[in-house]
Amino acid sequence: MSRIGLTVLVAFATAPVAAIQAASAPAAAGAALERCRDLRQAAPADALDACAAAAAAGDGAAAREAMFHASEAAQTLGRFDEVETWLARIAATLPADGAERDRFRLERRAGMLAFRRGEHAAALAAFDRAGRLAERLEPGDRATALNDLGIVQRKLGDYPAALTSLIGSLAIKERLGDPAQLAPALQNIADVYREAGDLDQAETYLWRAIALHARAGARLKEAHAHESLGLVALARGDAEAAVRAFAEAATIFAEAQAAPDQLRVLLRQGELDAAAGAREALAARLAAADALIARLGGAVPLGHARLAAEADVLAGRVRAGADRLAAALAAHEDTVTPERQQALARLATWYESLGDWARAYAAQRQAFELRHALDERQRSETLDRLRIRHGVAEREREIAVLALDGARQQVALEQARRTRDLLFAGAVLLVLALWALHRRRVWRLRVDAERRRAALERELAQFRAAAERLRADRRRLRLALERTGEPMLLVDTAGQVYLANRAARALLGRPAEAAADESTALADWIGAAQAAQVAQWSARSDEAAAPPPAGGAGVWLLPLALEEELIVLGLSTSPGPRPDTRDVLDDLVEAHVRDEAPPPVTPAEPAARPAAGPVPEAFRAALVALMREVVDLWESTTRRTRVELAEASGVWRITIDDGRLRVRTMERYLTMERVPDRPRWREVLRTAYFVVADCPLDAAQRERLRGLIDAVKALAP
Repeated sequence: MSRIGLTVLVAFATAPVAAIQAASAPAAAGAALERCRDLRQAAPADALDACAAAAAAGDGAAAREAMFHASEAAQTLGRFDEVETWLARIAATLPADGAERDRFRLERRAGMLAFRRGEHAAALAAFDRAGRLAERLEPGDRATALNDLGIVQRKLGDYPAALTSLIGSLAIKERLGDPAQLAPALQNIADVYREAGDLDQAETYLWRAIALHARAGARLKEAHAHESLGLVALARGDAEAAVRAFAEAATIFAEAQAAPDQLRVLLRQGELDAAAGAREALAARLAAADALIARLGGAVPLGHARLAAEADVLAGRVRAGADRLAAALAAHEDTVTPERQQALARLATWYESLGDWARAYAAQRQAFELRHALDERQRSETLDRLRIRHGVAEREREIAVLALDGARQQVALEQARRTRDLLFAGAVLLVLALWALHRRRVWRLRVDAERRRAALERELAQFRAAAERLRADRRRLRLALERTGEPMLLVDTAGQVYLANRAARALLGRPAEAAADESTALADWIGAAQAAQVAQWSARSDEAAAPPPAGGAGVWLLPLALEEELIVLGLSTSPGPRPDTRDVLDDLVEAHVRDEAPPPVTPAEPAARPAAGPVPEAFRAALVALMREVVDLWESTTRRTRVELAEASGVWRITIDDGRLRVRTMERYLTMERVPDRPRWREVLRTAYFVVADCPLDAAQRERLRGLIDAVKALAP
């Protein structure tokens, strides 16, 4: 069989498998969600894992449903941080529009989480938001919202409002005829009656709720009802009935693995054992509570520590029990709960029995202060509830006012629309006019900027040309070098070849005339090694020192004492210039000196300036002022040193003095005392032209430098 045929056969064989897997994926996700629902009430710990798996397997509404069940299971287990995480995940998956029922469930779960954490004002606000959302949903949802609202109102001590909300919820549920929905409402009403002191009514409602829970199979809710029944019995002083009710609740909680609820009931049973003086039963309760605390992984509750202290007292170790309870109270110093207030009162009683009046007084005072703080907190929560109610009423009033103003605004809207159209048309015309003016102004600014840029470039070109004109006469130098047959290069202080005579060009294989793109770097003419030797000699040499040979065969050096610092580099095999070559160079220097000297004074013509003697002080001062300004502008605009100025401009020689780079010739023009008798004013001007052409100067700096340049030129010989 060919390879193509085999591939086709494999594709036909695997296609049904892929189709079966695709069809079975939704079925598997549905089965995981169904298992999550079944375990939610009976086994919350197992339900948490099953619901997490269902949320990962499903998508959309199915995944949110699994996450809601997971949050409920985590709340049953007392894992409040996990509940908050699940609620955040649900909020992130809600669509922007729709899903009103999921939003209602999310607000309700947020309120239940706040309620379990003891944040009753926050729970009241969340339940109130859930109630407003429920008004657009089914009657059952409105009944659930009223039931939640009644629970938190009861916790805040607002019993009339709680009964109103709970009875309203019960009425809706009775109309719906669902026994499973009636039981929670009956139980909550019973709790209100119990806390209000009407124990007969509370017991009646609780037995009805227990029967309905048992019929619906809601074991956890049935356990909570039995626990409330035990509290009713305690309020009546019927300890035996309370023991039976708590035992029934504990059994159901243990079967459901609801560890937080089981621990709470165990501590209630321990209270009864301590009150009855049953030491062995109390010890057994404490051991079971220790195991639950270890499984939950949290801190030891204060109630557990108080019961352990009660066990010590029952055993006759009053001092040990008091110390144990005092240590537990110190560990829970920041808590403000009725349980802590009762523990402090109990501790005061024990210290009083021991005759420790100071500690008894301190504990009793703390108990009194804590009772006062609890009362203040209850009043604060009541104020929070009233503030929330006031805010809701204010919002409803604002909504009504807005609805009333809506009709008026609708009438004014049409007129405003017409006015807006007219204003919009006028605004468009105004914007177009402003845009045209702006474009014209931009064009003018651009033209002015281009004109200024062109003027600046012309000015910079003039400065560069002036600097080039100040250099030694290239024609005279070329003629002088050509008079001898000895190959020579003329090099400036920057290491650039200024001129090369024909003999040097023929020796180095260069064209007779310089090309436009010819390199001027000395290393490109004689090699990097000999160029480096020339640079080292130039850096070490002094102006007054006689130039020694560079040290390499076929190369000799001689400075040319013109206006600028130039070096004659001979390429002959002799150790120095021939006599005729030296005579030519000396004649060149003497001719330059004669040209630069002032003209002689004749009897028929008065002298414009002295023919001999030192340079005028005004000219020296102008040179110093110009050189100082040049150096200051270079250092301030480029952040570079005067040595780098000499290197970049190629005007001044850089020497080495005690291992440091110096520009001694340039530095003579920075003070009046050191200016030479025959100053190299052209070098100063060339340096100024270089700075004004190559540094980023502003208009004021450029104008100031131009004025100093003009002053030097006016006083130059």
